[in-house]
Amino acid sequence: MATDLTLEYKEPPATPPYPYAGFDWEGFYAGVGFGSTGLTSGGPADQEYQFQGIAGFNFLASSVVLGAEVYAEYVTDFTDSTTAVGAEARAGYLVTDDMLVYAALGLHRYQPGGVYATGSIGAEFVVGDSSTIDVKYSYLDHTNGPFWGHKLSASWNWHFE
Repeated sequence: MATDLTLEYKEPPATPPYPYAGFDWEGFYAGVGFGSTGLTSGGPADQEYQFQGIAGFNFLASSVVLGAEVYAEYVTDFTDSTTAVGAEARAGYLVTDDMLVYAALGLHRYQPGGVYATGSIGAEFVVGDSSTIDVKYSYLDHTNGPFWGHKLSASWNWHFE
């Protein structure tokens, strides 16, 4: 009787290679962030902190992501405060379905104050069905003066379909 027993083989359920393999990088997103900038004219750096509101749009072509982003910031050094706005164009590559690395070029303007050209590199990681964490380094160069700086920022972005 033991030889009459037959077992039916069932394929195990398919699992995606990454936690969010179905994540859609294309389309509109908005987020909030925090940053820290050191600005200098060759002497000691003035440290500033930014609280950011962000909006952007991505286009996806295979593993290449192209996009544009705008942001508004409340800037403070805890003794004085101002606001700033900026815009940048981004180009990136999907290393995995849930990790984007990118470079960006843009403009940053303090209110009132100078305009800075920016060059950035960053990485964005999927952390939910429709959200990402973006970590970025930016170099700021004053377009009409001796000021330059370094900025580190992080944001939580929500992607809309």
